[in-house]
Amino acid sequence: MAKVSMLTGISQDELSTMRFDAAYTYLEQVMEVDAYGMEHLPKTPQFWAWWCTEWNRIDQIFMYKIRKDLHIGICVIEDPRNGQLWAMYSKADLAKYYRIYHAISHDNIHINSSVMHASAHTMIKELAKSRSLTFKSF
Repeated sequence: MAKVSMLTGISQDELSTMRFDAAYTYLEQVMEVDAYGMEHLPKTPQFWAWWCTEWNRIDQIFMYKIRKDLHIGICVIEDPRNGQLWAMYSKADLAKYYRIYHAISHDNIHINSSVMHASAHTMIKELAKSRSLTFKSF
């Protein structure tokens, strides 16, 4: 996170907020989670462990795609949609592209079944606690 902050000029607090907000947007728009899931899935540690791993993986790819200055701008970066190189003239340009890069990348990731199963198990246990039900396991 510190390296991304240094490259883009986005504060670490703002990066944390972006990661949090993007998780909810991902669940609503990509996964199309229902209201119950939106209330409970983001409360599970399994979801956040998966989300943070994916976010960091996308950050690593983003940083890998940055090319040193080719005498145009401060750097160039490869567009994930078509492989074209785009010149970045300032940290603000790179910050704007970073936001776009994450939005594009999140459209192409999907929660694996083990994360969904573990999250569902956690949600069901919480529901059972709230209704004073008891059960041993699935």
